[in-house]
Amino acid sequence: MTGSTPANSLAEEGARVTRAINDSIKRFSSMSGANFMPEGMPPFMQAAQEYNAKLLEFGIANTTAMFECFWKMAEAKSTPELVEMATRQARAQFDTFMEQAKQLQAIAQKGMPKPPGG
Repeated sequence: MTGSTPANSLAEEGARVTRAINDSIKRFSSMSGANFMPEGMPPFMQAAQEYNAKLLEFGIANTTAMFECFWKMAEAKSTPELVEMATRQARAQFDTFMEQAKQLQAIAQKGMPKPPGG
């Protein structure tokens, strides 16, 4: 692929923004340590902070995967190859989304109040 096309420009801009966001997260994490919240915060606040951080992490990972998929699909040599790539990507992304949902559910459950006596 040579030359500048709208797809190339969009992919390059997306990659640039993703790198900038990722760099910001790394800087903030290194300045704040592993736990952004001070000790003694209620569990639901800690869970909310962890949940939001995971959402951002997943958003970056999913956006990066999408652009990588577009790049690969742009190199397809035939329609059947393109359909196969799209099907494989859809299956892989569905599995990824399901795993991400499980992780978010586990984090959300940490913040749920404990039943009395439990």
